[in-house]
Amino acid sequence: MKRLAGHRLGTPFVWPYHTKSEPSRVVDLKTDRPELTTERCARLIRLATLRSVDSYFRKIRSNVRPASRPVATPISNGLTRDRYFLYKPEILTRIVEIYRFHHNWMGTRQTKQTPAMKLGIAKGRIYERDLFGD
Repeated sequence: MKRLAGHRLGTPFVWPYHTKSEPSRVVDLKTDRPELTTERCARLIRLATLRSVDSYFRKIRSNVRPASRPVATPISNGLTRDRYFLYKPEILTRIVEIYRFHHNWMGTRQTKQTPAMKLGIAKGRIYERDLFGD
């Protein structure tokens, strides 16, 4: 809170506490809200993170084969290649949209609430039988 007190708008605020998921975290202060106390602003800055976005992209890369990162093989002399290359990039867009729908509305068996339920958009999860019938 003390470091934030004299900080100017428009300049990045280097987060002093590093974590494994965000080792070089920087928060850019874009607006000023004079009605908020410095303590409240410090709490809001603490919540400014891209951790959930990174986690979601990691899930897509690991669960959707064409979205995975290219692999370097010992034979390729340092060049990377993608084993699961799609010849039409539009297909990857469709696959990611299906994955997004499944993640937000259907979830997995381990999740108690889907993201749509957490936001209050859905009353319950959507099952495959609801989409395709019995």
